[in-house]
Amino acid sequence: MYKTSELMKLSDTELNDLLRQELHMEGEMEALCRATMIERLVALNAAKQTEYSAFTWKVSFDEINWIDIEPDYAYSKEAVYQYLLNGGGFILFEQWCVENNYTFDENEQITFYLGCVDPFTPEISVNAALEEINAMAWRHSGELADGYLMTVDEAAKEELQKQLNGVLNNWLTKQDLHPAFNAMTNIQSFSLPHWTLMQTI
Repeated sequence: MYKTSELMKLSDTELNDLLRQELHMEGEMEALCRATMIERLVALNAAKQTEYSAFTWKVSFDEINWIDIEPDYAYSKEAVYQYLLNGGGFILFEQWCVENNYTFDENEQITFYLGCVDPFTPEISVNAALEEINAMAWRHSGELADGYLMTVDEAAKEELQKQLNGVLNNWLTKQDLHPAFNAMTNIQSFSLPHWTLMQTI
């Protein structure tokens, strides 16, 4: 019977080999191996990536089609790991296979991609707006418009920025034109054998 400290010294391959022997090991041992794998994955990715807890997390199996995670788990990377490795991963993978007509092999490695939702927020740049008005003034009046609106102080710019974007946001809402797309950032991945996921359900 391995101790937790001994399991942490094993390579991922050795840990997977132990899990493959689960039919011949005690339930407590199998659970300990799986817990060690989860702990290692969380520790590894926490060391490599910065936690974006303010964002919503999604999962993908191809980095193209992203799947929503239950809101109770989508708020942090660690919560997503626990969800995926305690039953949710198998359910989402089956869903993805059906939607993409993908046939999987029980012996294949399944790669999970986790990413933060980075929504696009339409915004008017006050500096760009003032520069455009200055250019329009120059085209209209020539040198007489030289420097027009180019010396506005920062406080006045901030006030105008808020007002312009407030109007823009209200207009987008009224016209139902808020973006329905977003980018995925802070993407990271890890792989597990398909058979280990089947044991989590």
